[in-house]
Amino acid sequence: MKKLMAIAALSLLSFSQTAQAEVSISDYEKYKGDEGFKMYLGGYLEGLKWANLMMKRNELPSLYCPPPELGLTVDNGIQILDDFIGKSKNLEENDHIEVVMIFAMQDAFPCK
Repeated sequence: MKKLMAIAALSLLSFSQTAQAEVSISDYEKYKGDEGFKMYLGGYLEGLKWANLMMKRNELPSLYCPPPELGLTVDNGIQILDDFIGKSKNLEENDHIEVVMIFAMQDAFPCK
């Protein structure tokens, strides 16, 4: 039992590096291939989707307007974020990807 608890504790410690409340662009570049980080980013994208649905439900403007048939995956989200970071000239290494992702989604899926 002690061995199992030690393994669980070590697993949590190794994941804690990527499970921060905010992730800078420089950290994103380091961790974007990490499966634990992809889980974090997938959860964040799911949260954006739900926030967008709640905005619509409350008759507020959407954050972004993806096509209805789009099945956004984590890999799609990474590509959208990478494209946006690559073409944006005013971003800094310490900018948080959680905010940058909203801008990237608005750029990729503007509301008309």
